[in-house]
Amino acid sequence: MDAETGEVYAVEAGKNEEAIGRVLAHVSGSVQYVVSDLAPAMKKAIQRVCPEATHVVDYFHVIQLFTDALERCRK
Repeated sequence: MDAETGEVYAVEAGKNEEAIGRVLAHVSGSVQYVVSDLAPAMKKAIQRVCPEATHVVDYFHVIQLFTDALERCRK
């Protein structure tokens, strides 16, 4: 999805590296940033298809990691 326009570039079934790579291949030349979760398949696909793009972890998942760690410490 384009962050500025909201345009959806592609939709693909699956969450594995190959499926993610197929989606990224549609826009690989113009991608500057990719925002995603921490899935290993996402990281590998981004590095393979868009090696020049900056991979940004979305803030929801960062907060989730922090909250989970805080909960473990609390217990």
